[in-house]
Amino acid sequence: MARNEVDSLMRRLQTDKFVMFHTMENPTAPYLVPRSLLAGQSDYFDTRMQNNQWMFTFKGDQAEIWKTYLHWLVEKKLREDIFAIDGTPDLESAAACYALGEQYGLKAFQDEVMLYILHWADSCDSRGEWLVADGVLVAFQHTSGGSKLRHLLVEEAVHEQGSNGLPFGMGMDTEEVLKLEDLGFFPLFINKWAHGDCPDESRFGDKCEAEYSWKNYMVGPAEKYEAARLKQAKEAEEET
Repeated sequence: MARNEVDSLMRRLQTDKFVMFHTMENPTAPYLVPRSLLAGQSDYFDTRMQNNQWMFTFKGDQAEIWKTYLHWLVEKKLREDIFAIDGTPDLESAAACYALGEQYGLKAFQDEVMLYILHWADSCDSRGEWLVADGVLVAFQHTSGGSKLRHLLVEEAVHEQGSNGLPFGMGMDTEEVLKLEDLGFFPLFINKWAHGDCPDESRFGDKCEAEYSWKNYMVGPAEKYEAARLKQAKEAEEET
């Protein structure tokens, strides 16, 4: 870190204010987040902080998801424990995190979660390991109609249907079918099935069709992730 960056950081540490986060889990002992860390994360928070709002209270059952977001914000990495159960990818938790990002405009967080899910689609031997009806239901219950996560999951379901005769790794009960129908899953599925809308190659690979490139699933600028991927590839090459 250059000297001027150090000086800037020290000044910030001297003057920074804290934002308080209350959830159902910590109603009397808020999580304290430096304002400078939260600034620029979303219009939702920026607008309120500009109006001198320093306390945020989030009710409902999202406490664990907010903890996951705050951990990512501070540590710059996603929690491994919430994205997998006994080593198996947990789409329910990932979809809930993505939905929180969409709800509050936390684009960088959304993209990190999306990259995680894209890697599942790439690396799992079977979509049945992670593409489960419960997780798809969470995604469709809590995201908007044009959500990139919805489109990704339906594309994966189309691929699974073509390979194994079922759209998900686990069967659906009648209640789940009815809920997904009400939430618009099946019209999107039928449309993509009719047009064969699912990639044959890795979304990260050079052979992937442009419309299915991982970049198209980002809601923020893909350039920063592209730079990071090139750096990782270069480091891996140097190690070998």
